[in-house]
Amino acid sequence: ILFIYGFMAIAEPNIKIAVFPFSISSDKPDSKVHNVINKMINENLKNEGVTVISPDSQQDIAHWNSGQIKAYGTQSGVDYVLMGSVFVAGENISIDLKLINTAKPDQLIPIYTDTDNLEELFLSVVKLSKEIIGKVYQKEIIIDIAFEGNKRIGDDAISRVIGTRVGDIFKQEKLSEDLRQIYVMGYFDDIKIEKHPHGSGVKILFKLVEKPSIREIRFKNNRLYEAKDLMEAMTIKTGSILNHHDLNDNVDKLRLLYAEKHYHNCLISYK
Repeated sequence: ILFIYGFMAIAEPNIKIAVFPFSISSDKPDSKVHNVINKMINENLKNEGVTVISPDSQQDIAHWNSGQIKAYGTQSGVDYVLMGSVFVAGENISIDLKLINTAKPDQLIPIYTDTDNLEELFLSVVKLSKEIIGKVYQKEIIIDIAFEGNKRIGDDAISRVIGTRVGDIFKQEKLSEDLRQIYVMGYFDDIKIEKHPHGSGVKILFKLVEKPSIREIRFKNNRLYEAKDLMEAMTIKTGSILNHHDLNDNVDKLRLLYAEKHYHNCLISYK
């Protein structure tokens, strides 16, 4: 699937999810981590536009049959119910959730994540929340991001300017902004973005065409300075990628060099 900069915005449906309190099994009797996780998921869902309902904590939904879940959905107006358990063993935390469409209560969607330390808990919950969003809005999760065609500009340099990350929900408008940011780098003549099925989600491939490199640098009408002096004042060298931002910056450097000799009105251009 190939797409280019530009998109049509489509309003998301208003999804309502009843998030029931999670049960906990822990080797620490006073652990409240399940309440923290519950609150974090609620906030993450709200930030994505979901209407979150917090049911009565006394309702034991784990023992409801499909008829009771469907009736609850009809009475409360919720589209999904989310329930589950948190297991804590030392620093290890696992979150085992079940997402149920109240219109199709027999089709249970398992969602699971775990972490081996508290420091990674936040990232694990964010990832889990995105998976829930992907399921309820039937959106795709980005499993992998790759770059192709960049021979001299490293993947890390490109990754730093884009906002899309592995684990994100696929959003065309966000990738369109990534496309623009890569163009702003000034190193590429052409950029295409492809989306491919990949495992349980999608792979995003940035196909890049780098600008040509500078093979030779020559100076004309340089009577005041020798070519080697001008070269030393510049940051671009032979072999550099042709980047007009860098060229203009180096023209300014040469103007400053001539200004030091009181040649304030010298004309410098390149072709």
